[in-house]
Amino acid sequence: MTIQTKILKKYDFDTSEFELAVNSFYENCGITFYNKGDEIPKIDKKEAIAKSTKSFDNLIVKLVKIIKICGQESKIREFGDIYATENDAPFTIPRANLNTEKTDIDITIGVFRGFYIATDLKYVNNIKSMPDKFWQLITKLTELGNFEFIEQNKITPDLRKKYSSLFKTRGNIYKLTRNYFINQLEYGFCDSLGTLRVSWNYDIDKADLIGKFIETFKIMYSINHMLWTIENKITTANNV
Repeated sequence: MTIQTKILKKYDFDTSEFELAVNSFYENCGITFYNKGDEIPKIDKKEAIAKSTKSFDNLIVKLVKIIKICGQESKIREFGDIYATENDAPFTIPRANLNTEKTDIDITIGVFRGFYIATDLKYVNNIKSMPDKFWQLITKLTELGNFEFIEQNKITPDLRKKYSSLFKTRGNIYKLTRNYFINQLEYGFCDSLGTLRVSWNYDIDKADLIGKFIETFKIMYSINHMLWTIENKITTANNV
């Protein structure tokens, strides 16, 4: 019995039901494009809305259960609130978010052109105090799926011009470190950087996906927890 199978059995999670929920969501909530001249089928709007709402809600239930499994398997002591998106607007992305109480770390899983898990980097001014393990964990994310660093506060045009030679490479880890050091050099402080995101294609085996969600969740939590640990030491020292 594989580790994934043991975990799925432990939490009574049926991947076939999850796959059906995803398929139903795409079928009832997706967008269909028609070419000029195609006959567009007539749709009962009330029936379509009812199916869309049911599919969305059913998928949200599965995502909430998955992120609970991720939190429990990560053995987080400060298990906090779980939030999920509501189907209150067209083309809403179904996602579930877990927030930790003490460290205020947010990790989100969702369905958008496949599957993804993401976290905003917190307490990033403390990157200068990080050991090699921190960078090893970020590198590990690149091995688990399609890794992306999404910039939040992009470097201003004048600074891009000043450091133009640093903007010729698009590597994700490079962008993260580049933006951090430019902020430190220019302002002596860095209060935000961006989001770490790992995604997988829709056709991934769903049991494998659950395993990757759990492993990625553990790493993302560890990365932010390491940054928080330094922040907590600073805060404690200042309050003495």
